[in-house]
Amino acid sequence: MIELKAIEYLIGEKPFYLGIIKAKDLVENFKVDSWSITNPQGYQRNLSQNRSKKFSDYLSKCKGIFHQTVLINIRDKKNIEYKNSNSTLKIDDPIYLVDGQHRISGLKILLESQPSYGDMPVPILVLKGFNREQEAREFLIVNKTQKGVRTDLADRLLSHVISEMDKELLEVIGIREPKKLTELIVDVCDKLNKTKGTAWYKRITLPNQKTKKNETIKQRSMTESLKYLAKDSYIQSNYKSAKKLTDLLILYWAAVKELCPKACGDTAKDYVLLKPAGPFILHRLLPFVAIQGGPNLTKTKIKNILAKIEEMNDDAWHKKGDLGEGSNQKFFNARFEDFKGQLG
Repeated sequence: MIELKAIEYLIGEKPFYLGIIKAKDLVENFKVDSWSITNPQGYQRNLSQNRSKKFSDYLSKCKGIFHQTVLINIRDKKNIEYKNSNSTLKIDDPIYLVDGQHRISGLKILLESQPSYGDMPVPILVLKGFNREQEAREFLIVNKTQKGVRTDLADRLLSHVISEMDKELLEVIGIREPKKLTELIVDVCDKLNKTKGTAWYKRITLPNQKTKKNETIKQRSMTESLKYLAKDSYIQSNYKSAKKLTDLLILYWAAVKELCPKACGDTAKDYVLLKPAGPFILHRLLPFVAIQGGPNLTKTKIKNILAKIEEMNDDAWHKKGDLGEGSNQKFFNARFEDFKGQLG
């Protein structure tokens, strides 16, 4: 049990505690709930040792002060007790860091080499009884209004961790897409990445993960390309659910794979078809292909429609080929318009 001086204040009916804790007490008891494949409901970013080391150096070499409040939460209300008579707050672990993990990790590095800093005062704001989703919400608000969270991780939080967030609040923190759209495209992205036998099986690099040998595109590029598709009126009318849209994409890319087997195969990294160029061009094209193919769309119909495009072959999609020449949206837009024109 840790005891410290603090003041209690209420926002509505929720109590908050502002106080000062000894560095060693916080360092020895904190936890960080990071997002990972094995912890998909987590919300924190991966720790950057470089950022933490810089903060440690700032405190020791620059005689810096810990001037910014660390946001922590005690999930179990039974582990927090406040006595108004003497302004004493008692908290027990686990103490979850909602905001400030790099500063506290930097402090931990410092204490390992210089224990004398253990009594350094650290300002904290204590949340009482927030659950994981509420922590994630506060983390997202703090970090989207200060230093940005990686967009791919923000998409994950909105689609899998935070169940609701007001439209006005999303706009304030710079997220302009409807939450349902984010949920849809992240869900579709995951389904493509997990479906064996498809062109996209294990090709997408997820947040907080290092790119693996077989991966060709980051989650953010894939979801951004899927937005064009999900916003199309024809797609919304005929392939509204994540399952229907995923099934359509699997069918579509199966046809693409038959036309460009090398670009979708083991040598995919030598080509740009499964890199951002392919999805940004071909996902915009898909509604036009689907309309031409009609309601009973098949792989053969899709293949025959795409075969009208001169560049739908391995050579054109090679990184040294015609479609490997550009990597920006202006280039992708121009090639999409060209492909659309070739469909007639």
